[in-house]
Amino acid sequence: MPLEFWTSLIKTNMRQTESAEKSLKANCTKVNDRYWIFEGEIDCLSEDGVSFKVVSEGSVPCLGGKSKKALVKICLERFGIDVTNEG
Repeated sequence: MPLEFWTSLIKTNMRQTESAEKSLKANCTKVNDRYWIFEGEIDCLSEDGVSFKVVSEGSVPCLGGKSKKALVKICLERFGIDVTNEG
């Protein structure tokens, strides 16, 4: 069985501070302009000033090297969220 990770699918506000944007890029996998997949303690994003809401949680395979298309598919299959209409 392939290794999987427990993650949160988050939806961010369109406008983030520069430090919040850096935190997202350092700690999350970007799906599109609004959706990111985060693994870890979600509180660290709040502490860094990221404005977001948790949309869903679930296990995902390793995300390294995945294309945007593959990430969108993971969001649909693993979280039940169609992110194609937003960003």
